[in-house]
Amino acid sequence: MKKNAQHLDNAVTRIVNIIRQLTGLVIRNKPPVSSMTLTSLLESSVKRYQTDYKIDQPVEIINPLTDLLIDSNLEVLEDSLSKLLINAWESFDDAPNEKRSITLRTETVDREDEGKFFLIHVEDRGHGIKEEIRDHMYEPFVSSKHTVGVGMGLTIARHAVRNLGGDVGVENREGGGAVATLRHPIQRRQR
Repeated sequence: MKKNAQHLDNAVTRIVNIIRQLTGLVIRNKPPVSSMTLTSLLESSVKRYQTDYKIDQPVEIINPLTDLLIDSNLEVLEDSLSKLLINAWESFDDAPNEKRSITLRTETVDREDEGKFFLIHVEDRGHGIKEEIRDHMYEPFVSSKHTVGVGMGLTIARHAVRNLGGDVGVENREGGGAVATLRHPIQRRQR
């Protein structure tokens, strides 16, 4: 009886979390923007990921853009990057923790018609993107994992970053694994 009650409590908790995530998805207001360095964003995002998901494995950061100043909402970007990091972590399936190598790598791109962007690549060496979900991986509840309450992270991260004028994309990584790329404008354009 206690076991059934605990399973029910776990299911309710998962459903409540999904509802919170869906509620966050439909918010139409632009979040408040402030300035920060890319280094502080990366460090706070990794810390959030490690704290939220109780993971103590380090994340390698390759950031040649160290003190690049960006304008955005720190909370939204931290949460989005944290979701990309947990997706990378979970892509290793049952591999031991010490074998779950994740790297954050940054660069800038200049798009003539759109302006300058910074890119954050979240690189893993997990199972990569499965062919059967490739065309639907940004849709809610689509996941390569076989557990309840998954399939929202990528959807929410992409929506949130698009709300800030950027985007999120995922591709298979040459040599195995995947690369999730968060693209965000360095400075806000006036509309």
